Amino acid sequence: MIKSLKQRNSRPQKNSEEHILPLINVVFLLLIFFMIAGRLTTSDPFKIDPSSSLSSTQEESEIAVIHMGTQGELAFQNEPMDQGTLKDKVRGYLTDHPDHILRLKVDGTYAAGAVLKLMTDLREVGVEKLSLVTQLEAP
Repeated sequence: MIKSLKQRNSRPQKNSEEHILPLINVVFLLLIFFMIAGRLTTSDPFKIDPSSSLSSTQEESEIAVIHMGTQGELAFQNEPMDQGTLKDKVRGYLTDHPDHILRLKVDGTYAAGAVLKLMTDLREVGVEKLSLVTQLEAP
């Protein structure tokens, strides 16, 4: 049997939103995937803007970090502390992890002399390898 043109076009019109629903589902699934699979990092205990560098070496995530802020405030492993406590904590950390490299993250505006003094104090505690965190300079 041949259907008339009128019968073919008389079928109910589908809602145009039905075609968008699977796309919305896919977008939300991708969003959830990237939220779960994304790399989570902790923020610094205080605002630090590292010095610029031409080096593009990537940092490892499992190294202990010492922070030094704009006013000379100190933190070890995101825990704010004074310089005496810092020395004790670093000494204890090096006892447990003697082969680890410590990372020093200093604000770029802080005086270089104070940074060198801190590095000297850390050497006295037993730090043999220290990595200074910098940000890649824009070309």
